[in-house]
Amino acid sequence: MWPSDPIFAEILRPIFLGRSPFQCLPEQVEREDARDALLLQAGFKRLFWCPVAQQVRRAVFIWVLDQPYDHRRGTCEPSTIVNVEKTDQSISKRWPLRYIDALVTDWNCIAALAAPDDLRDLADHDCNLSFFRKIVSSFGPLRVWWSDVARLNAASGRSFSMPREWESLILQSYRRRYKCLPLKNRRC
Repeated sequence: MWPSDPIFAEILRPIFLGRSPFQCLPEQVEREDARDALLLQAGFKRLFWCPVAQQVRRAVFIWVLDQPYDHRRGTCEPSTIVNVEKTDQSISKRWPLRYIDALVTDWNCIAALAAPDDLRDLADHDCNLSFFRKIVSSFGPLRVWWSDVARLNAASGRSFSMPREWESLILQSYRRRYKCLPLKNRRC
């Protein structure tokens, strides 16, 4: 099934032959979770540590919002994709508590104060708490769509062996479309 999100489908449909190999994790980070750091942390734990996320291995996962945000770089068109990641282990192991704690911390408070509404600036300066509070409360909930390498290969006719190859291909497709990367990705 293709996600109902046309932006998500637009990036992925050229890569796959028919049906989407992606599935949505059963949990999500809700808009209400963005009220403060502890609620946001609990939302990320719920999302990344759910039973399905503990089982998924050798996969690509894409962080997607319900409502589009506006890029201020590249084509300056709306997108719902926040991040594209890969993991050789489970999603849960990719996101241990110390990394989730980093998602709810502003590492550069000056940047967060200087441009509190510039999502790209907040993302680039690791103002993670400000970034995720803003993006989830304004455009959420935040969902994660995932697929393992075997299903990605079967749906595309390719024979990649590593999740990294898939991550790179999806990011290249995104860059071709938007002339920039998703907000939390810094390289292909």
